[in-house]
Amino acid sequence: MAMVRLIPRSRKGVELAVNTVVVLILGVIVVGAGVALVWDLVREGSAFAGEVSTAQRSRLAQLYGEGQLVAVTPQSLELRAGDRGQVAVGVRSILSAEEAFTVGVRGTGPDGQPAAGWRIVHFTDLTVRPDLSADVAVAVTPPETAPRGVYTFIVKITRSDGAVYDSPRFFTVRVR
Repeated sequence: MAMVRLIPRSRKGVELAVNTVVVLILGVIVVGAGVALVWDLVREGSAFAGEVSTAQRSRLAQLYGEGQLVAVTPQSLELRAGDRGQVAVGVRSILSAEEAFTVGVRGTGPDGQPAAGWRIVHFTDLTVRPDLSADVAVAVTPPETAPRGVYTFIVKITRSDGAVYDSPRFFTVRVR
């Protein structure tokens, strides 16, 4: 009488199936991690893609009404090292033609030296039509190692011909 074998002699087919499952699981993990990374980058980037809050726009309009051509709000922030803050910079054009402006932001530390290691994110170019305004959000993040103190940032708006438009404006960040 012949015996029926329930266990196959060769396990190559079983090993192949297990390897396939392992590769599929690793692939799903890698794809999931990639999607999470891209999602975080998109979410973080969209927060600083020039979006100015309604309250900031209202304050900029108030400053324009007071005669300012270049306005910054708020004029002071208080942050912990590594935390991110945002100010709004607005430009009101009184020129007779559409103008391209460049936004420049530089900072100095409590010791008067350049604010090294700070992350400053903003759009640098604004195009403004006559008698209208445009604004841009400026995100500032002190480095984790930033010493406590008050840092001063200068906002300078220049026209396409290189001339400074209105006076430079300032905002401060107190790192606590």
